[in-house]
Amino acid sequence: MERQSKLTRRGWLGAMLSVLIGSALSVQSQAQRSFDLQVDASRMIGSCDPALWANIGYDPIYRLTVMPESQPAWEFINQSGAFRYVRCHNALSDGFPGRPEQETWGCRVYSETPGGLPRYNWQYLDQVLDTWVNAGLKPILETDFMPDALAEGQIVRNYSGGAINTPKDYNKWRHLIYELVNHCIERYGIDEVRAWYFEIWNEPDLKTYFIDGVDRGERVTPEKIGRLNKMYDSFVDGATAADPQIKVGGPGVAGNRDYFRAFLNHCVNGTNYVTGERGTRIDFISWHAYGTSEQIMAKNRDMNTIIEQEFPSLADRERQQNEWGQPLGSDSNRPSVFTHYEAAFLCKSIDGLFSDESARVAKILRWGNPTSGFQAGRIQGWRPLTIYFGSEIVKLSIFNAYEMLAMLGPERVILTGARFGDPVHGFATRRDPHLVQILVYHFDERNQQGSGAPVHVNLTVRGLAGTSEAQATHYRIDQEHSNAAAAWAALGSPMNPTPAQLQLIKAKSELETLGPPITLAVESGQANFSFELPVNAVSLIVLEAK
Repeated sequence: MERQSKLTRRGWLGAMLSVLIGSALSVQSQAQRSFDLQVDASRMIGSCDPALWANIGYDPIYRLTVMPESQPAWEFINQSGAFRYVRCHNALSDGFPGRPEQETWGCRVYSETPGGLPRYNWQYLDQVLDTWVNAGLKPILETDFMPDALAEGQIVRNYSGGAINTPKDYNKWRHLIYELVNHCIERYGIDEVRAWYFEIWNEPDLKTYFIDGVDRGERVTPEKIGRLNKMYDSFVDGATAADPQIKVGGPGVAGNRDYFRAFLNHCVNGTNYVTGERGTRIDFISWHAYGTSEQIMAKNRDMNTIIEQEFPSLADRERQQNEWGQPLGSDSNRPSVFTHYEAAFLCKSIDGLFSDESARVAKILRWGNPTSGFQAGRIQGWRPLTIYFGSEIVKLSIFNAYEMLAMLGPERVILTGARFGDPVHGFATRRDPHLVQILVYHFDERNQQGSGAPVHVNLTVRGLAGTSEAQATHYRIDQEHSNAAAAWAALGSPMNPTPAQLQLIKAKSELETLGPPITLAVESGQANFSFELPVNAVSLIVLEAK
């Protein structure tokens, strides 16, 4: 898109981020709405496990993991304790021939001698896995794409340089998977690796990622799914030969329902290509979804229905939506992914999973780079968690959202007064009856600029027995708080901020509170707390009974 001359210096992203500030402040004359929410800390309604949301993924696996600019991001991730699992493409890829080592996307684990014997080199994959483990993360390890030396026929590469071919020798493919799992066990220990997930491939239903993928509307024939099923059977046999308790699964589809059905049908009813018996083991079932929060939940309902109604023997398997995010398309890196809007989108999505059992999965995984810099006046990279200015790195609002979510307790308690889908909603948790956390968001999903008036929230918390007062700490992510991208835009989107400007940006990159903690009176086990909540903002109120 051609930019007007006035945007040439700062770039369209800086200008659009600046609009977020102006729009939010220009509508204060609108009538203020009020929402009354009630929490009963004595009524537990379910669990709250961070493994549901505390998962990230990105590509390329090697270059982006080991580059110097990423190392502070891994330190942030480790220090936060807010993340659990990580997933990437290209663990087994060679990438484009002739690329310098630091620009290679894949980990180049496999080659062959002139006589055709396998050779394994774990050097580059070890660098990646060491980084993740040291950051407190556990892998969902995709076994893709096909090493060049093992690819069947003429090599077909995707954008990453990874070969999307099937293997020329399924025994060698099986042995590669065996050696991979065995190496991980030897290096990281069997208990650690049993907590990992090994996934057959990424989006095999798409031609971009697998040679037997399909176009939109193309029929899924037995021939189209057959070679993936054969690969999967050898993959499972190799992985479980290294350790019978290892977690194996897939197929990690983009969303083609017929491809998904055909794969699951093979796992349940098909003849195993290795054993000759009926069916193949699958420990977790995975798919991807991008779109609005309702579109994502609708896809989950579809996939869950397929599993539960058509393959009931798989109903107890873990389900992962291990790529997730705002809509894809020409504006995939829309400014909203860098601001408080993305934080509110995440929190609403989690709330939706709590609210609608038919759309529930065990894990969602946000796809976005650990860090990124700037180019041509805009933030570059795919939906990063952090951004860097030279040697300085700052957290974006979405990182702060994960830190906020990490403060939740393990038990969900009831929240009433609104329902999922209302502009204001949330959920509440506790660590014990004396430590309660209430997350409330005000989200207009169609309004990325955040224009509109704040609402007034009246919060009543019951079930605080045995105390006369409670301390309330109020954390906030909005246009003015915990929002480095908005702070950068407000300064004119400088590509090389001065030390003083950088300090202002860094101050807004941390999770902020709205002032110091306050003391609330507790009468008959009840405390009251009121606050204003702007559009596309998230609040976390932590109540500690004294």
